[in-house]
Amino acid sequence: MDQTEATDATLEDWVRGYALTYFPDTEATERLVERLVGRIPDMATDLPLTDVQREALKETFGGESASLVEIVEEVLDEAPVEAQDGAARHIAEEWMRTKAPAHLAAVVGADDELPPIYAQELRKKVRQGLREAL
Repeated sequence: MDQTEATDATLEDWVRGYALTYFPDTEATERLVERLVGRIPDMATDLPLTDVQREALKETFGGESASLVEIVEEVLDEAPVEAQDGAARHIAEEWMRTKAPAHLAAVVGADDELPPIYAQELRKKVRQGLREAL
């Protein structure tokens, strides 16, 4: 979020603004916001955030955004075996079709930029999946 964010923003307002940076304003995005807010412990959702809480959210949700295809390519590049051309796209599209949480698949495709918090989590899952496959 930028320096112009409202100082009376609640947790839900902050997460919604974060999500709308990456996703279209749809009902699916609103459900995603609700899920994210529900996973953040120890913060009231209807009270204005303090500066300390806002900084903690920026740190937690910060990082680099990436598409699932980019994440799979990155992980495959680290693998001890060489992948065929197009393997990353195929793996990413298959994962979106069969394993992606419905709340995420309703909002993005394999080539869409994911917010850093999702990109970080998916990097871990893709690395774990690759280790299990090898």
